[in-house]
Amino acid sequence: IDTVCDAGIDPAAITIDTLDLPGETLINCIAGTPYDNTQPPGPKGLPDHIQVNFGVTDPSERQYGDPVIYIIPVIEYQQLWEQSGDISFTESYTQLVSLLQARPNPIPTQGMPVLPFEEVTGTNDLVTQYAYVDTNAGFGVRFVGRFSQSANPVTNDAPQLFYIFQGLSDDGLYLISFFYPVRTDALPDSGAVSADELQQSQDDPPGYLKGKVEELNQLTFADWEPSLTTLDAAITSLKFPRPFDGPGLTDALWSWNELNLPDGTSLIKNPDNYTLRFFADGTLNITADCNTGQGTYTADRQSITIQVGVMTSAACGDKSLDVQFLQYLGQVVSFDLQPAYLGLYLAEEAGNLGFYIGSPIVDNPDLPTDGPLATANDTINVRSGPGVDYPSYGLAKKGDKALILGVSADGTWWVIELPTYVAPDGRGWVSADYVTATNAEGVPVIEPPPLP
Repeated sequence: IDTVCDAGIDPAAITIDTLDLPGETLINCIAGTPYDNTQPPGPKGLPDHIQVNFGVTDPSERQYGDPVIYIIPVIEYQQLWEQSGDISFTESYTQLVSLLQARPNPIPTQGMPVLPFEEVTGTNDLVTQYAYVDTNAGFGVRFVGRFSQSANPVTNDAPQLFYIFQGLSDDGLYLISFFYPVRTDALPDSGAVSADELQQSQDDPPGYLKGKVEELNQLTFADWEPSLTTLDAAITSLKFPRPFDGPGLTDALWSWNELNLPDGTSLIKNPDNYTLRFFADGTLNITADCNTGQGTYTADRQSITIQVGVMTSAACGDKSLDVQFLQYLGQVVSFDLQPAYLGLYLAEEAGNLGFYIGSPIVDNPDLPTDGPLATANDTINVRSGPGVDYPSYGLAKKGDKALILGVSADGTWWVIELPTYVAPDGRGWVSADYVTATNAEGVPVIEPPPLP
């Protein structure tokens, strides 16, 4: 335990109900470990993070396979790996986010994205008993799975089977991972595997594993020890406060991601088509699908009213939500601002609109194909200057393209064109490490703006 450990959460403020799970619960901030790719089975490295341990009095005594919950700050985790030139975390994290957004049914029966890598000792070759779980702290997916380094019979202990939860906090700032060893009487221990089953697992691994997944999916939650119901309840009960340290109302481009009404929640399929950009002078820019315009707003503490002003009036099509979006904005009476999230609440408890920080790069079909262009290789910050000390205008998505206006003196940052309603000077700065630049030879050197 490191007394200077800082994961952004006070361990003493974290609560969890472990029900009848054995062992004392220990919650600590664990000092980060540097990125290291020299030891098998693969690279490791963690920022300062929270661990919830079960049955150990000192987290340093925990052995692989012991139950554990990780609460890991995503941004610091990503920076640790990418600064070491390894995008493995970003790839797995992006796969997890995509899965949690799409919620496919069924999920893959192998190859699930699992973090942190400290718990991954081989290939995830078996996924069964999956369910999406909404928790007090966020949301995620759980399944029973294992990590194998070769073709092995499915047993309780070799490789060990785990209850695995992979999720995110509601604000997207923390990765939440839960690993708990489980067993079932429907499976043998490794010493009791029949010769026939051993041979089948060697002769036809894909067919064997497919059959095992189907077989195990027939079990009830109570057929597992501990019960999957108990483990679901434990992770669902996890709570932790998060101090607000995200952008203010006027510091970001907000994209409409969800509509929460009394009869249910709807996800917006094209959130970057419905955006709000608030300005400190009480004005705002509005994008409602194919229409754009302005408005005004008045905010006081948690109260807010929005007056939609002059908008363009193009017909956006039958599937567009442009009319509904503008109608909802006129009904807003209060807001809730969290890191990377904005909730706008309608009058008379009629529901709310959920916004996340949107891509500041607006799709422009008129970009010159032979001009200097920057293409995002992954989700990246677009900042007001060249460095992490400059505020972010938002996260550009993988594949976003923008016109390059210039480059920093040291060549490590590209200056790209942004709408003036996002960046008053029409400029955004992106790290050259995370974009592909084309036709950018000869662009001018641009001096950075003063630090805010």
